[in-house]
Amino acid sequence: ASKKSCDDGFKSCSEQMCAGDDDCKKSADINSMMLNMGGCQLYDQGQYGSCECAKSSKVEEKRSAAIRSFYKKFAPDNIDKADALAKKADSVGKMAALFRKLTAKYPDSIRIEMDDEMKMYEKMMKDAKMDKETADGKEQEEQEEEEAADDSDATTVNMDDEF
Repeated sequence: ASKKSCDDGFKSCSEQMCAGDDDCKKSADINSMMLNMGGCQLYDQGQYGSCECAKSSKVEEKRSAAIRSFYKKFAPDNIDKADALAKKADSVGKMAALFRKLTAKYPDSIRIEMDDEMKMYEKMMKDAKMDKETADGKEQEEQEEEEAADDSDATTVNMDDEF
């Protein structure tokens, strides 16, 4: 599958999963931005690293084994579908689309791993959010203190007027 189709799939999935949750949307947008900063190099490395070359006579067997392995871990009741699905997924694009559908259907199959660069960006974003919350909290406290001081000044003036 192309990087664009994976990016589009991520965008569609994150929009669906984050519906109505602004923090989730912001996090998804940041993750998308971080992935795009790396260009295609990281994507290509991931694809190449995960690819297992096979002779054309063994491709269907390898595809069936991959599907069977997936079902064995995440949907054992469906393991008997592996051979038929391997026949249908007769190209790289179809196989990639099948696994995108499978991971969407069985989200427990997704294991999130972050490289050191992504961990650094996540930490930066978390720290920035905490700094903003701390600043907002201090600003709120200062505003409340000013309001309290204004109220006590008004009360004092009113008390002096009464005596």
